[in-house]
Amino acid sequence: MDLNARTVIFLLTILFLGLLAGFLLIPVPSFSGTLPGNLIGLAGMLFIGYTLLYSFRKRVLGRKGRQNPLNHHVIAGLTGASLIIIHSGHAYASLNGTLAFLAMVTIVLSGLGARFLLGKISRSLKNQKRDVAEMRKELQVKKSQIDKATCARILELEGSWENVDEEDAALDPVIAAHCDELVALARSVVETEYAIEGFERTKALFDKWLKVHIYLTALLLAMISVHVLSAVYYGLRWLP
Repeated sequence: MDLNARTVIFLLTILFLGLLAGFLLIPVPSFSGTLPGNLIGLAGMLFIGYTLLYSFRKRVLGRKGRQNPLNHHVIAGLTGASLIIIHSGHAYASLNGTLAFLAMVTIVLSGLGARFLLGKISRSLKNQKRDVAEMRKELQVKKSQIDKATCARILELEGSWENVDEEDAALDPVIAAHCDELVALARSVVETEYAIEGFERTKALFDKWLKVHIYLTALLLAMISVHVLSAVYYGLRWLP
């Protein structure tokens, strides 16, 4: 993500959270039924609908990375959610509208949290895979530089070098140090690979959550559509 997109997302997040906090503090119940209020609500609905295009391009068309930037999805979601909060007039309305509002807040907050944590996990996973690849190369180099039989004999010794018997005294302490380094490096490889498995399992859970996130967004759009149709059916207060 480039710096400009990161800045836009940060500002939109602040705006969304500020509007959400103001929802309980500054009620304007008559605004949602006015012409500006309805137009803002419709615009918010369109932005929410646009967020589903990201999932369609990614999962159906197979477009990823620059062909389907995630930041566009995040910006559209925050913009749509902020517009809908403004449309609501910071007041509770119908039951469907209230449920749609609560669902929207849940989806946006959980989406932001998942995006932040998944980004952290993905970066850590990438770094650890790079580290383990480098350690494996170093391990192969060290294995080629020592005598395996001698190293195996050294690793079977018990106690410190000061307490070895005469048969073991001929063993070179330098070789022993190299063996210790080899063992420590091998343990680091195993521990890192174990951590990678843990991160991959966690990432798999987040991938499942993202699917739920998509379904919830589609459900939210359906609820908003019902809310709009209900407003049309029962009459818009801003019409003469």
